[in-house]
Amino acid sequence: MPKIESLSDLLKNQIKRIYWSDSFKRIVALPRRSVIFTKQRANKPIFSVEICANTGFFAILQLVLFILVYCKEKNWFPDISARGGLYGDPAGRIDWFARCFDRIKSYSPEIEERIRQKERISTAKVFNMLQLGFRRRYEDTLELTEASRLFLEYYRPNADISSEVDTTVREMSIGSYTLGVHFRGTDKVHETGRVSWETLVDTVRKTLVSEPRITNILVSSDEPQFLDYIRQQEFARPVNFIPSSHLSVKGKPVHFSHLDGLQIGREALIASLLLSRCGFLIKTASYLSAWSKIFNPTLKVLLISHSKVGQIWFPDSALWASQHSETGESRSIPAFKWYWDDVSNH
Repeated sequence: MPKIESLSDLLKNQIKRIYWSDSFKRIVALPRRSVIFTKQRANKPIFSVEICANTGFFAILQLVLFILVYCKEKNWFPDISARGGLYGDPAGRIDWFARCFDRIKSYSPEIEERIRQKERISTAKVFNMLQLGFRRRYEDTLELTEASRLFLEYYRPNADISSEVDTTVREMSIGSYTLGVHFRGTDKVHETGRVSWETLVDTVRKTLVSEPRITNILVSSDEPQFLDYIRQQEFARPVNFIPSSHLSVKGKPVHFSHLDGLQIGREALIASLLLSRCGFLIKTASYLSAWSKIFNPTLKVLLISHSKVGQIWFPDSALWASQHSETGESRSIPAFKWYWDDVSNH
């Protein structure tokens, strides 16, 4: 017979659901949010934050993107850094965001000097997305083309990262007729459901038939077992693998491995940039490969993970909605559609 939960177990489970809910987290974040925005009003027109969150690399880029949207809305100048967390040094001395990206948008000499000297600027530390409240504000309204334009207007990868990407692109002949494939496993499957390896391989083979111009395949994944599986398959095109020194072990996500965070973040960024240099991309739900679309808005993307309500975020949420917009289906319907999105036409 099925086990009947006791009243105490029911109460404990209910408390856990409340504790982990976004509504509860937003309430907890309110005092910190008040402090942050009080500081920023004193900084006006500079919005100065230091991100110290223990979240994924591209989740932090997401926060950067939302800050840019807010600053554009308010006509403020963003001053953004990221230290510590999963991708910085333990002492928090290194601005790892600045190690990955150069700010290319220039401000007035007065604003630049204030930022450089930190004159009359109080930089607020942000420890999670909810402390700014921007996800709730912009998640459902931000468009992919606008997000790409805005981020690339402010930032570009540092020269050494761009150089490494360019070298790999030449060596692997990555271009507009390369099919990128990204499989995100480990903890992500709890949010979006797991796509079988067979389904992904079948989708690749269908793509090679429907797009005969494709010349080669570029594969990326955090699961070494999936990479081994792909190596055993036969495809009608040559297959290359994005180089990586860090993969998950026993299903544990790489960014929680306590390895060199600076190197892990760099590798993740390079993988996303390499996928962005392809012409086509088949992917499961993942910030990493979703940001390939931000880096290259002309990239044709097929997202084959279906979402669970409230557990798929921009840019994947926008990709998923776009794929189903013509049929009028809800983004939460777990249906697979063979469709290359072209968001730029929406």
